[in-house]
Amino acid sequence: MPHRAIEFDQNWKTPVQIVRTIPRKIYRFAPKGEFGIIHAYTTLIAQAKNFIYLENQYIWSPHILEALTNVIKAPHTAPFRVVLVLPAQAEDGKWDNDNHVKRLRELDGGKGIVSVYSLYTSGPNIGKEAFTYRAVYVHAKVAIVDDEWFMVGSANLNNRGLITDSEINALVHHPDLAKELRVNLWAEHLGMSLDEVSRIDPIEVIDQEWKERASTNREQLKKKERPLQSRVYSYDTGRMPGMWLPEELEVLSLEH
Repeated sequence: MPHRAIEFDQNWKTPVQIVRTIPRKIYRFAPKGEFGIIHAYTTLIAQAKNFIYLENQYIWSPHILEALTNVIKAPHTAPFRVVLVLPAQAEDGKWDNDNHVKRLRELDGGKGIVSVYSLYTSGPNIGKEAFTYRAVYVHAKVAIVDDEWFMVGSANLNNRGLITDSEINALVHHPDLAKELRVNLWAEHLGMSLDEVSRIDPIEVIDQEWKERASTNREQLKKKERPLQSRVYSYDTGRMPGMWLPEELEVLSLEH
């Protein structure tokens, strides 16, 4: 039973398509499986014209990498950007994330199309340093494309999420809601007001605010004199700040 009455308004008219990953030979109603999530992702990526924003625990799937490769290589008549937000230390997955981030950056070749970030938080410290800094574990599964489409759900961008596990996502085509979701997420990550993010062109926000605030945070984290300005931090392949203990705990845990 639901914990409260389901909220419903007769005026709601936003169409939502439910897409699923159902492995083959698991359920009688879908003996060949269902792979709507991977189809939705690859289609959205292929059709993107302005920007792709992916916030996910992993960037492993070869199908997603191929789709991103094709759209990055494709000619664009206007500035085009791909923004990824990944955890600083993905559980069981830092090595794979790193390799795929390297591939995308090499493909970009310094053109500024691809940018990859993690999220950090900060606060007062009781040790010798005035402040402490910790990575925020990114567990979201969000895609926003061109302020036109967005998708949220349970599927990670790996083969389990897209092929071999049972997952469910909601795909929405609604420019107002897509922009609202982007503005809310970016305002939270960048430490900006909703109005600031809303009135600036997305490409300008990516090229200026994301990069400048990530750079500022990198310098601030080195000095350890003040709290971070925002949550964004450029993704480093290899060890990232504050991750020595989580790495050791992962190695020593009973799960491995």
